[in-house]
Amino acid sequence: MEAVILAGGLGTRLSGIINNLPKSMAEFNKKPFLHYLISQLKNHFNRIIICVGHKHEKIMEYFEDGKEYGIKIEYSIEKEPLGTAGALKNAQNLIREDFILLNGDTYHELDYEKIIKEFNKNKKHLMVITKTINPSEVTIVKLNKDNDVVELKERPKNPSKNDKYMNAGVYIFKKNVLDLIPENKKVSLEKEIFPIIIKKGLKAVKYNEKYIDIGTPDNYKKFNEMIK
Repeated sequence: MEAVILAGGLGTRLSGIINNLPKSMAEFNKKPFLHYLISQLKNHFNRIIICVGHKHEKIMEYFEDGKEYGIKIEYSIEKEPLGTAGALKNAQNLIREDFILLNGDTYHELDYEKIIKEFNKNKKHLMVITKTINPSEVTIVKLNKDNDVVELKERPKNPSKNDKYMNAGVYIFKKNVLDLIPENKKVSLEKEIFPIIIKKGLKAVKYNEKYIDIGTPDNYKKFNEMIK
C-alpha cells in the first residue's frame, strides 16, 4: 500500500513563524514537520507520494527521492491550487494501488497496521475518526450501528450531545476513488467527493491517541513542546 500526503498548504496563519515556507516544512527541533510524518510512514508503506504546490522546491530539495529515509518518494506538483480532491486527482498518474491519504500538517500517533487490517477486512473506503471536544469547530461524523459513515456535518452551529466524533483527516482509499474526481478542476474532497463516497460505502475506524494540527500558532507551540 502507498501513502499520499497533501502538502500544498500555504501556512497563512503561521506566516510570522515559518518565514514563507510551505506549512509542512515548519521547523520543530531543527527538522521540518514532514520529517516526523515520513519517519512514521516509512515503516508501514511501500512508497510515498507528496502532493506539493506553494514553494514545492523547498520540499523536493530537502527530501529528494527519499533514499535517506529508506523509502521511495515521488512528487505531484500543482501549478495552481486545486483543492484537496483536485490535488489527489493531479497525482493519479503516480498512484498505482490502494493508498492512505494524510494531511501534511497533522500529526497522529496512529496504529497504522490496525487501520490497514480494518481496510483489508472490509474492502471499503475508510475514514479515521476521533473524539471531539469542540464539535462546532470541526467536521462531525455521523455513524450507523455498523460504523459506516452516514453523514458529515461541517462545523454544526447547534451540535447535539451525540456529536461525539470528528473527521481526523486520515483515509484509506481504494484506487478507484480517483474515478470520482473530475480532472483539471478545483475540487474539495470533503464537500464534493465524500457525499458520493458515503453512498458507495465508507467505513469508520475510531482512535483516541494524540492528534495535533500544526496550522495554528497555539498548536505549533504544542507540537514544539511535544517534540522537545
